Amino acid sequence: MTTKRFVVTDEQKLTFLKRHQELMGRFLKGVVDPELTLYYLQQAMENINPFDYLIIPQIKSWEEFYQKYFGMRVDFSRIIIPKHVLGFDRLIILVQGMMPQNTYDVCSHQFKTDRGTGALNQVIIYEDRSAKNGAYAIWVRDRVEADKELRDKSADDLNQERISGITMTERQLYELKYYDETAGEHLDKRNVTLCSGSRFPDGHVPHIYCRDNEFRMDGFSPDSALSCLRAREVVSA
Repeated sequence: MTTKRFVVTDEQKLTFLKRHQELMGRFLKGVVDPELTLYYLQQAMENINPFDYLIIPQIKSWEEFYQKYFGMRVDFSRIIIPKHVLGFDRLIILVQGMMPQNTYDVCSHQFKTDRGTGALNQVIIYEDRSAKNGAYAIWVRDRVEADKELRDKSADDLNQERISGITMTERQLYELKYYDETAGEHLDKRNVTLCSGSRFPDGHVPHIYCRDNEFRMDGFSPDSALSCLRAREVVSA
């Protein structure tokens, strides 16, 4: 088997050595995730393009998802993908026109749901991001439970710290996508996702979780902070 050879310039060698030294220092200090660091180094050693193995399969799976659950034939080949940040490996794509209510309606046809609100399109008066005028994509951490890094942080705390959190629409789509991928499993079976990117008319913040295989949602005041109440940080364009 022939191994492809690349020409390495002196400038690239110098840059590599500087970055290697910086990475080694951060790795030994424990300020980077060791498992993720080793994983991505292995990908680099094997000449695997992150775009090929991480992004393209997810884009195609979202196209198939919208065809299956919404009857929509979509093409996301030109969608703007936010810059990938280490540790944020789950891509969520919202097709143009996706709103809280139509997302909830599809969820309710797939599994048991319960909500303490009326029509979501009227109840949710604000979301940090909207697909009203076009499709968009975000990155979140790929995990079942909401971000442990954000436990005991209220929506007010997150706003002060400028941490962008998932919206209700995005969280519902994540639930449905995960349910499809796992043949019936749910997110947040022990904790609660604080949808800090959305607001009810009274200023309360939606939260979503699952208990006894039932998908549930309600609201907390923006200053509520609990160990089990955790936002999901978002990387957006």
